[in-house]
Amino acid sequence: MTKSIKVIAEAIATQRKRKKSALAAEGYRFYAQEASEFAAASLQAVSEVLGHGGQTGGEIGWRWWR
Repeated sequence: MTKSIKVIAEAIATQRKRKKSALAAEGYRFYAQEASEFAAASLQAVSEVLGHGGQTGGEIGWRWWR
């Protein structure tokens, strides 16, 4: 492999790694937001089932979780 081909191949590989990392970070942010929204939406129902009425996790200190 000539030197110029090797340099080009390394540049392409580096760009692919950067793009893959950027896409992964975007996906993690998306799923983190989705998980937060689900937790907020289900908090009332979970609190009622566990007998905490309308209390939020912060108000009860998440003691029931431990």
